[in-house]
Amino acid sequence: MRNAFGIAALACSLLVLESAAARAGGGYSPLEIEMKALNGSKLAGTATLTQNGLPTSLLVSIDYKNVVFIPETMYPAHIHEGTCTKLDPKPVYPLAPMNSGRSLTDLKATVTLKQLMDTPHAIVVHDPNNLGRYISCGNIALKTVSGSGY
Repeated sequence: MRNAFGIAALACSLLVLESAAARAGGGYSPLEIEMKALNGSKLAGTATLTQNGLPTSLLVSIDYKNVVFIPETMYPAHIHEGTCTKLDPKPVYPLAPMNSGRSLTDLKATVTLKQLMDTPHAIVVHDPNNLGRYISCGNIALKTVSGSGY
């Protein structure tokens, strides 16, 4: 009986921690967004934004499958204000460069998922040889309606 109470108390503690993490991200975590290929590239994939609770951090993971990458090539990635169709060219949050089809960044105490969703933001991957050329983009939104935002 004592073990049952201990297990129940542990389960309740985990639910409280999970709830705090979800509140920190506005209850939207994890959020998976579609990364669409742009400007003739083949970089279509997904980005996952996961809000972690105490202390607050936002984990941004970008993954591309079925695309061949040159291992030494680093593709700059950022979060920009705006949408993929109307993007502020100045990045607001740098992400780890995408290499071999993957980028993983922990934005520790910099921004929350809720803050990114309060105003339009997008994840952008740049051509490594021309930073002004975007080769993949995904709008940070709960649901991208077909035909809007791209």
